[in-house]
Amino acid sequence: MSNEEKMTDAFFNDADVLSAIRSNTIFDILSLKEENCTNILAWLLDPKEAHNKGNAFARHLLKACADKNGKVRALTLDDDKRNRYIDANDDKYFKEAFVYPEYMIKDSKCGRNGIAKGRIDLLVVDTQNDICLVIENKYGSREHGRQCKKYFKALKQLCRNQPQTKFIFIYLDVQSGSSECEEFINLDYDAVLNFKDEFPVDSMGYRLFKSWETDVNGYEEDEKLLKKLADKYGDALEKFKDKQPKFTNTKELLDTYFKNKDKNCLVYAEYEGIINEILNFKKHQSKVYEVRHSQEFADFLKSGSDDFDFSMSDYENTGDLTFSEPCFYNEKGRWTVYGIISQTSKGYQFSIKYAVEKDDKVTQKKLAKFLNGNNSHKKKYAVCENYRDLFKYADAFFKDLAEAKKFF
Repeated sequence: MSNEEKMTDAFFNDADVLSAIRSNTIFDILSLKEENCTNILAWLLDPKEAHNKGNAFARHLLKACADKNGKVRALTLDDDKRNRYIDANDDKYFKEAFVYPEYMIKDSKCGRNGIAKGRIDLLVVDTQNDICLVIENKYGSREHGRQCKKYFKALKQLCRNQPQTKFIFIYLDVQSGSSECEEFINLDYDAVLNFKDEFPVDSMGYRLFKSWETDVNGYEEDEKLLKKLADKYGDALEKFKDKQPKFTNTKELLDTYFKNKDKNCLVYAEYEGIINEILNFKKHQSKVYEVRHSQEFADFLKSGSDDFDFSMSDYENTGDLTFSEPCFYNEKGRWTVYGIISQTSKGYQFSIKYAVEKDDKVTQKKLAKFLNGNNSHKKKYAVCENYRDLFKYADAFFKDLAEAKKFF
């Protein structure tokens, strides 16, 4: 048996590999996507549901939104005195709430042809107290196309004859991001998950929250495991994968097995997902893994005028760390100005990039002085062998970002 065969044989019997492919929580099976997550929030906010907690979760969110005096900012949507405050400790709110996920709105004063459509993730209506809770839920995605501003404007138009109705706007983000719309109160998922202790440990509610907590907080641990497996097996798995037959669907796989009774093709197919994850990590994330999980990078993301949004998809798919502020999102949810930390043959590189769509004349005009006549332009600050030295150039990046913000 060759060293490569010994290595792959060890891989298929490694306890860490078996742990990586095993479903450990209900959400590993069901896949907790944003829509499903919104439905769970709707269930918790509905006082009539089988959780038997009444309005406890709604009150829990109100307390998370409250200032140091226990007051929550509520807005009336008239043009004059919009700010109102309610007492988060008053248990009267949302006792008889009506809950509506995916509420379609239209804004007649913006968007193409004068109409912009969107869906508010959650609208909770308390008719007794004439107050509404509006929740924009972000479970992996980011705000784009000025979503929250559009929702606010649409509700303002809709309620123009109801100036007494109060609204509490919440931007709930699993990645601790913030909305560019100042009317929204920013919360991270700790504000949701710490409701777990309201349930007995043997109840369905507690088990649901325990799985949810694992789903929210498990990414970093999963990535540490991928790094360990990539360091241990990555080179051997690259050679091993190249030798495996390619199947485009399950039928081809099973037809091959029944014709040849070759168990190996089934074994490989069962492990193919984790093999691809390991090899993708080796190819992309491993380039900047050390930077991604450093305290210096965490501090940097919080050191601007606003916390930076960070693109997980770029990190996973290109091995770059990209970050920017919500004001730079275009209508397609892409940044037009953003920072990049990447790895080159000479070390870690820190840059800023300006980029516009070819047909986006408005943004082209805004960024004209930065684009050098092109649709995109990258300005490099430094290349450093030690990633910690990159953050010496943060002030230059902040200066360029502030200059670009003047045009947005």
